[in-house]
Amino acid sequence: MIARPDTPWALRSGDTVAAVLPSGPPDVEKFAAGCRWLEAQGFKVRLDPAAAQRKQRYLAGTRQERLDELVRAYKDPEVRAVYCGRGGYGAMHILDAFAEAVAASPPKLVIGFSDVTALGCVLWKHKIPWLHAPLLTTIAQEPPETQQHLLAIAAGDGRRRALHGTAMIRGGAAQGELIGGSLSLLSALCGTPYMPSLAGAVLFIEDVGERPYRLDRMWMQLVLSGALTHVAGVVVGHLTKCDAEDHKGIDVLSELIAALGVPAASGFQFGHEAPNYAVPFGARCSFDANGQVVVIEDEIVV
Repeated sequence: MIARPDTPWALRSGDTVAAVLPSGPPDVEKFAAGCRWLEAQGFKVRLDPAAAQRKQRYLAGTRQERLDELVRAYKDPEVRAVYCGRGGYGAMHILDAFAEAVAASPPKLVIGFSDVTALGCVLWKHKIPWLHAPLLTTIAQEPPETQQHLLAIAAGDGRRRALHGTAMIRGGAAQGELIGGSLSLLSALCGTPYMPSLAGAVLFIEDVGERPYRLDRMWMQLVLSGALTHVAGVVVGHLTKCDAEDHKGIDVLSELIAALGVPAASGFQFGHEAPNYAVPFGARCSFDANGQVVVIEDEIVV
């Protein structure tokens, strides 16, 4: 299940990448900087010049505008990858229609994180992996090693890559597919057709701006729904701005995670702050909680 450089879906310099805004409105300059970064890597960037100016309250345009842009990019045979500009909120509005487009189109690489978790779960319903990675509004500010990590995985160079954490929550080792993303989005998807099965998976989670009690509630939603019953392990990335005055989000979440009785570790460098290393959703991995390391065995495949 490894995408090699000579496969037709490996992303190469010269390929066309569509820049889309399916969720919230971006910082215009950061969005432009991300597009310039893509061009500097040798990619052809395709976008609607007016897209970054669209705004409807907290959304990057109306539901139809955002859906049309995303579907057009996904169906375009000249587009090799769809790169999301910003997270925020809004992807859940268009999941049903996006699912129809995915079902009727050849697989395509989608890149992003945060609210893009919802789109990624639609892809995974069709067993299409995606790349949980910096958005176009953040990639230009990432350190060079993070940028190169993303490019290497998207190119499917076939080398094993490791993600490192800093703290063991519960010891042990596990193997499985890397499934996860934003904890708040996974919680919100419970009870929908797009919640991925976590049976046998190494769950990776991160989030931003959620108070500890909200992290607690979202985790318990996953527990009570049965989503975590057969999870193989848990990997925690950045919990950005998730602390209260007298307790930390990671402390609350670590206690809850430990109760699952599976290998778990935290402090991994992915999520809503730099460095945000790309995580190939759906790739096979080996997880050593004692050493706080995830070894990616398979590269991104579509």
